[in-house]
Amino acid sequence: MYNTDFYKLLKSSKYSSRSLIKIINIMKPLIHKYSIIEDEVTGKSYYDEDLESTIIEYVIKVIKTKPIANRIAKEGNSKKTNNN
Repeated sequence: MYNTDFYKLLKSSKYSSRSLIKIINIMKPLIHKYSIIEDEVTGKSYYDEDLESTIIEYVIKVIKTKPIANRIAKEGNSKKTNNN
């Protein structure tokens, strides 16, 4: 289950800048989605580049400082054992 290309890329992104860039590019549509905010005065939505930068910075921080690939594997394994 954790032998997918994405999982391998995520695991290597902790140490490889090239892999990290690939992960961010894969996540770009999601990052873009959460970078659109609504103006409280006009009610119109607009794209906030500063927010996008903050989200990207956070993604990098999480990948570099937390064992996210290992955590995903543990959660996936615990769901398997709980369902059996």
